[in-house]
Amino acid sequence: GDQGGGGSGGGTAGAPQTTTGFDGTTIKLGVLSPLSGPVAVIGLPLTAGNKIWFDALNQRGGVAGKYKVELVQEDTQYKPDVTVQQYNKVKGNVVAFTQILGTAPTLAVLPQLKSDKILAAPASLDALWVREANLLPIGGPYQIQVINALDHYLTEGGGTKDSKICNMIQDDVYGEAGLQGLQYAAQKYGFTIANTQRYKTGTENFTGQIQALAGAGCQMVFLTATPTDAGKIWGTAAQGKFNPRWYAQSPAYAAAMS
Repeated sequence: GDQGGGGSGGGTAGAPQTTTGFDGTTIKLGVLSPLSGPVAVIGLPLTAGNKIWFDALNQRGGVAGKYKVELVQEDTQYKPDVTVQQYNKVKGNVVAFTQILGTAPTLAVLPQLKSDKILAAPASLDALWVREANLLPIGGPYQIQVINALDHYLTEGGGTKDSKICNMIQDDVYGEAGLQGLQYAAQKYGFTIANTQRYKTGTENFTGQIQALAGAGCQMVFLTATPTDAGKIWGTAAQGKFNPRWYAQSPAYAAAMS
């Protein structure tokens, strides 16, 4: 006996059951993003973009035309420990997380996402996320960005495998993702990474790193940074008249730089 399957009849599903973050009419989704601090320059517009998208969806009636979406936003300050605190604050009140910004913050909550069986879309493009069942990657990984950048530099950007190719990276898992991409490209294209400089987020003086890159004769530098640091790094390079070909990870860019 397969008696139970035909009860609802007609092939139409009934209304979804209420659950954590869904009261039968409204779907609540979590947003864990730096809304203050130096990385708010990414977090605020990204969160605004989320809201605009869901506002437009709600104006059309919501999910399936009838379930409105409400965003539950919390400020992480781009700190992994604060992200965990904010995750625990709201996880019992949301269906899923539509944004967790940052590689280190995402890594910090990943064990709990697994144990709590909660899905999240990381606002981070590390290749680590591709095979994680609880994460929904939203774009090409950082490692692929670097590989594409090197392909452009070597085919259209005036570079050769004998060029002095360097990189400057944020000193954490986000920076390491950029380095992984460059190491892979170096192996495949047959060049050597001439110099790697690391820095901590929020650094005020980048003179030492820029002088080291200049001293190594770097002709191309790939930068893995966020916009506040990127602005200071490029400003320091300009002041020191260090003008290599710069390429950067996508989160290094903010509209204010245009």
